[in-house]
Amino acid sequence: MTIPSIFREYLWLIKTIQNAGRISLREINQKWLEEDFSEGIEIARTTFVRHRSAIEQMFGIRIGCDRKNGNAYYIENEQVLRDDTIQHWMLNTLTVNNIILDSISLQDRIFLESIPAVGCLKVIVEAMKKCDKLFITYNKYASTETSERIIEPYFIKLHKRRWYLIANTEDGYRTFSFDRIVKAVRQKEKFKIPKDFSPKDYFEDCYGVMKDDRFPAQRIILRAFHRENFYMEDLPVHPTQRKIDVGEDYVDYEVYLRPTSDFIGYVLSRGAWLKVIYPESVVNKVKENIDNMMKLYLSSNPQPIGFSGILLAK
Repeated sequence: MTIPSIFREYLWLIKTIQNAGRISLREINQKWLEEDFSEGIEIARTTFVRHRSAIEQMFGIRIGCDRKNGNAYYIENEQVLRDDTIQHWMLNTLTVNNIILDSISLQDRIFLESIPAVGCLKVIVEAMKKCDKLFITYNKYASTETSERIIEPYFIKLHKRRWYLIANTEDGYRTFSFDRIVKAVRQKEKFKIPKDFSPKDYFEDCYGVMKDDRFPAQRIILRAFHRENFYMEDLPVHPTQRKIDVGEDYVDYEVYLRPTSDFIGYVLSRGAWLKVIYPESVVNKVKENIDNMMKLYLSSNPQPIGFSGILLAK
């Protein structure tokens, strides 16, 4: 069963208006009648008004009307469709979901990546909405014992198929992986997020979900060989990524971020296609890890060495 037809209409309207930039209701109906699901019936103005209101309530997307230019409709807050926002994620998820469900006959030819269960998501979201503190039982990696603590749930981030909770604790801000939270219970005690705290800015200079003040953000130059530059163009390493030089068989990119272990791990994962060429301190960190990898593979009694001088993910 596909998503209800009403949601399909919402998605179609959002995409049509976004792609056009500015478009009148008459032009919308011209495009609408080209679709099979219109069944040859135009969208009535009253229906369109209801759809505008529902789209704003459900997705937070405001459809404005430029009355000075032929009553042209446009997305007022288009940034929510470009940034890493929940609106953008929801729209993409619903669109992909509908396409796949419409093609159920191809189920053995479409393979997706699974995301670990998030059983505590509802409890955490409710605590965030009500500003309730949480009592959690947590089992971090490399430990057989669980720990318990009271935290203030600030925001949630999805990264590399895993959900993370960023919270304020007695030890400062901490990042908790959802799949390591054994139990989460809402408390009666409330909390307030500081007015100067911005979830969007919190990871601004980070590669992923690791933030460590021992590793200040810095300018890093990456050299992409062969076809790696096409991959980096389609999937930028970081929002600060900028092309700065093009050679005969390479392209140099500049990023500004913290060189924590998750970033070093990303560089290593690209093998001989990606190289750090600046600064020397980050180059040396990559070299240290390559040396450790060589020792691990060449040793007759291999023992895990880890990331030299870099904070390991918890």
